[in-house]
Amino acid sequence: ITRSKMGHMPRLYFRVVYKEGANFFVGDLQKKLSLCPNNSEETIRDINDYQILMDDFVNELLEYKDKVEKVYYMCDKGLSLVYNDKPLELKGISQINFEQLCF
Repeated sequence: ITRSKMGHMPRLYFRVVYKEGANFFVGDLQKKLSLCPNNSEETIRDINDYQILMDDFVNELLEYKDKVEKVYYMCDKGLSLVYNDKPLELKGISQINFEQLCF
């Protein structure tokens, strides 16, 4: 950890591992995540003040699932991930091998 990151709390991490021989890379996946405030004031002061919409992110991975070996992830327990307007459990997406890492 660099000094500039001291005191920061990581909330979400993904690492895509591609199948051997797949000369391929899905770029800009971070742009496929959307932050959605939970209230109309759009003030974000806490992790409970927003949800992360995962639709575009998951759909992009599903589109290239034949090239993806697995996706490692870490997610803060308080973070709200949403897919198709429902709470998302990443391991529930059977077409992609999501493997949880520990902080």
